[in-house]
Amino acid sequence: MRSNYFKMFTLFIIILLCIYPLSTITEIRTFSHIEEKDYGIETPPRVAEIKSYDNIVIIRIVRNDTSKSNSIEHCNYDTLFLRIINSDGTVIEKDIKLEGVQIFNFCSMKMGKDEAEDHLKYEIIGKDKLFVFYYNSTDDINVEGWGMTIDFDGKVIDKIPIGIWGYKGYRRLYRLRVPRIQISFNINKEKGFIIGYRPLQSYDFEWKQYKIELDGKFTILINGKIQLDSRAIVGYDSLIPTVNESYSFIYKLNNTFSNSLKDLIVAELIGYNKSDTAKVFLYRGNLLNRIPQPISCNIEYVGVGHSCSLPIKYNESNFNLKIGFLSSGATIAINITPITFPNNQIGFRSWKLQSLLFGGYMLTERAKIGMEHRLYTYIFAENGILGLEQPLLTNLNYAYAILPNNSILVAQQEYNNTWGFNMIKLPKFTNDNGYFNTNIESTYPEINSTIYPDIKNITINFYYPVILSDGRLSIFQIIDQRKFLRQSTSGIECILNNDDKKVIVNILNSTFSKSGGNFYIKIDNNFVKSRIYGESLLGIRENVWNFIIEDNKYSYTITSSTAVLLRLTVEGSNIFKNSSYDEKNQFFNSLLDELADAVQISRDRLSKNDKDQIDPKSNDGKLLININIEKTKDPYEKDVNSVIQDINYMMSNNDQTPIGKGKLIYLDSTYGFIPAR
Repeated sequence: MRSNYFKMFTLFIIILLCIYPLSTITEIRTFSHIEEKDYGIETPPRVAEIKSYDNIVIIRIVRNDTSKSNSIEHCNYDTLFLRIINSDGTVIEKDIKLEGVQIFNFCSMKMGKDEAEDHLKYEIIGKDKLFVFYYNSTDDINVEGWGMTIDFDGKVIDKIPIGIWGYKGYRRLYRLRVPRIQISFNINKEKGFIIGYRPLQSYDFEWKQYKIELDGKFTILINGKIQLDSRAIVGYDSLIPTVNESYSFIYKLNNTFSNSLKDLIVAELIGYNKSDTAKVFLYRGNLLNRIPQPISCNIEYVGVGHSCSLPIKYNESNFNLKIGFLSSGATIAINITPITFPNNQIGFRSWKLQSLLFGGYMLTERAKIGMEHRLYTYIFAENGILGLEQPLLTNLNYAYAILPNNSILVAQQEYNNTWGFNMIKLPKFTNDNGYFNTNIESTYPEINSTIYPDIKNITINFYYPVILSDGRLSIFQIIDQRKFLRQSTSGIECILNNDDKKVIVNILNSTFSKSGGNFYIKIDNNFVKSRIYGESLLGIRENVWNFIIEDNKYSYTITSSTAVLLRLTVEGSNIFKNSSYDEKNQFFNSLLDELADAVQISRDRLSKNDKDQIDPKSNDGKLLININIEKTKDPYEKDVNSVIQDINYMMSNNDQTPIGKGKLIYLDSTYGFIPAR
């Protein structure tokens, strides 16, 4: 649906999703949306969570189910209400009935007069896929945690039991006694996620790793247990991803023994798909007037590695203890910074600390004053200087989110059938030059530049020396809002220059179309590492490093239609031989679709002959396939000879071209693309 405030929304969303310079001057923009369906005055739509993925923002709203709520228990409607805000200025309402998810997942015990969060958790794992965590009960007592993947229409892709156990509360229909879980997705979401929790009546911390395949199916990886005791203080966000695509579990250990260090900050390093963990001590010391709050840890967006912070007090003054550490667990920095609030009237015993993308950190605290819910927000630079002070009115869920463009969305109090939020630009303490990566000084081509298609290489200039690693740099072309991979190169295949501060990537002849177009470059985390620390550096996300290839109107010589032979690999040949007639057709339709996209020609120019045969020169039964390439009447589209040359060229570089992806991996690149005799 298009919002009733479409014009206002379009202006808002452009500012929301585009790259822009930020300052320390507070600027608040407001957005509101009227729901299509009205459930009545007692069930207004309340914003529960705000999440973002690429260029979309997804809001979860909840509605009070008055038929099931009472003075002790609160229940929402058993529907996942999602509101998808696209970059084109539209709001799409999705009311999803989750298959097999029981009503108690949408309920919680009331905390005073406020409503606690229900047990349903979700994460965006793609532009059209969600991961949902919920509890399932098969008897009158026990419940077990389950995971489910669905599309945005609620179609179930896969389900799997997670094995986190709890039980139903005595005499309370919808009350659950379950562990507090933490779900942390890998910094590379394609590698999946980790779930951690302390089982009921246990101090230990158990964890399980899962991967979600491209088709949405679950793969169980590994699980483990970390033994703890009552001295361990575990926070809500103790389980974090690390820049080396693993995980770390971080907690405080307060000793009570005499003649010992009172405060220990411990990291348990959990390798990706590895059962063993390594314990390291990030900090040992005696903190005077320590504050018994859990530690707050994040990836360090400015610099390298990760950082943990915790508040301390000394002589009635507030300080932030910040510890910098690497994925290996090595501590590289310890800084104690004074934090001065306005008029020095505020202590931060209950404040939540969060690192920001462009340096500094944000402190927030919830407060209810009368009927108003407030989110006190302070932004500090690394040196403790206040950069932004903003007490904000919010809704009773205190819902807010920091977006990748360094702005914060804060839900507003709902009324009638309307919900909304304010957007506030956060200050930049470090310049990112438009790359959302403060380690990168410049690139060629520049962002939003126009270049010729005959360039031989691209370059990335870093502020500090780097070493090459095995993350990839990928070049995509955008055609009719679809993205097509043109080249993907590992960091170890590149060249270093300028005292190892410049990375040079060679461009393949097949990468840039002679007819031009819109392109962007995505850089994986771990494409390079810091030469000083050997730590993986963050990359560049999609749709940031954009540029245009100029159309030079290249004219091809029109040549006749030709039949060519290609050979399947052993795996591809076996798949084909063991497939039904319909499956064989589907296999080759998909293969030819991808081949046409790779070589950038019309799909109707490729077709398969019915004649297939075993290659007589093959000792392992590889299959030869006969393909027709039709000539074109358009002089600006590749002729038949150019198509054959380009496919052979991409086959010889299949580790970097689309030929090495998707169904095209079943083409035998050692055979090539040979005209039939």
